[in-house]
Amino acid sequence: MADEKIEKIETGKGRIVYLDVLRILATLAVICIHTATVDETDVFSSQFNSAYLWQSLVRWSVPAFVMISGALLLNPKRTVSIKKIYTRNIFRMLTAFFFWSFVYILADYYILEILSPASTLKDYYYLFLHGNYHMWFILTIIGVYAVTPIIKKIVEVCDTKLLKYLLIISFFFAALIPTLRAFYDIYFQLAEWGVDHQLRATVVDSTLSLFERINPSFLNLYVAYFVLGYYLAYNEISANKRKLIYILGIIGLLMGIFFARHNAHVLGTANERMFENYAINNFLISLALFVLLKYNIHIKSDKAKRIIAYISDRTFGIYLSHVLILTILSKYFSLSAMSFNPMISIPAIVILVFVLGLLVSIGISKIPVIGKYIE
Repeated sequence: MADEKIEKIETGKGRIVYLDVLRILATLAVICIHTATVDETDVFSSQFNSAYLWQSLVRWSVPAFVMISGALLLNPKRTVSIKKIYTRNIFRMLTAFFFWSFVYILADYYILEILSPASTLKDYYYLFLHGNYHMWFILTIIGVYAVTPIIKKIVEVCDTKLLKYLLIISFFFAALIPTLRAFYDIYFQLAEWGVDHQLRATVVDSTLSLFERINPSFLNLYVAYFVLGYYLAYNEISANKRKLIYILGIIGLLMGIFFARHNAHVLGTANERMFENYAINNFLISLALFVLLKYNIHIKSDKAKRIIAYISDRTFGIYLSHVLILTILSKYFSLSAMSFNPMISIPAIVILVFVLGLLVSIGISKIPVIGKYIE
């Protein structure tokens, strides 16, 4: 999120502006994911299809966040020690996680009334350690941070060719195979079970199972995105390769839009397999967007850069607070994706929540001593 301050990375010209912009866009995308929720029982309704369209457009956000972290923490000019990772990065993440876990427990009790005086200590303890549903990412990125000193040593000794091989094999096992498995689970199991189909299904299932068993367990999806962010940030990509990446990004976007809705229509119920972070369409979109911003963000105004940088530094607080804001808007103001046409209501609510989250983050940042650890 916003744990790694971009201004700490020396590029000769101050901050890496395109990473600031990407972080802001990714934060808006995450808010959109949690805003575009509708009744999932009628998958043919216009409300459902509108919400799923928005979901398809923004599911690249989590990979983008991880890639930003990789671009910053694996910077060749930056020294990353085990002590620094734990005392700065991981410590800040943990303090923010437990503070906001407590906040969301209060929200569950007083706003949503999920908790009550009858709730057991076990209920509170579980929620405190697991956090709200959107806070899973904090725990995931802590795991990535924990192995960052090791990863940094690996990328330092790898030449470009070896690094490409690492990325190819990582995404083959961590993205492509799970995506193919998702398609198999949906389509092969729905088809009529004739003899020929049984044979095809067995061949496909056995082949996928083979690769799933071969899969090197250390090639974690998020570590792969982490290294990809480093690779894209510090290696030049030719114009022709960029064009190919953009085309693949468009293909990924169209895949997500089509198959997310098609899968739901085929199954007759909501299906989010194409929304998963491992989905190959989200990999292609995040790859293309990162490269697009790297080579096309040219902001000359120092004032504009300062504003972007300031907002970027507040995005962690926005991320932490946005679900609480959505909850309050829904509970007390009856404002949700279904308040009016979802094609309009969803982006309108996203912008509102982002602005309110920004104000919350600014307020928390001004709290002496502890403010910087909880936003």
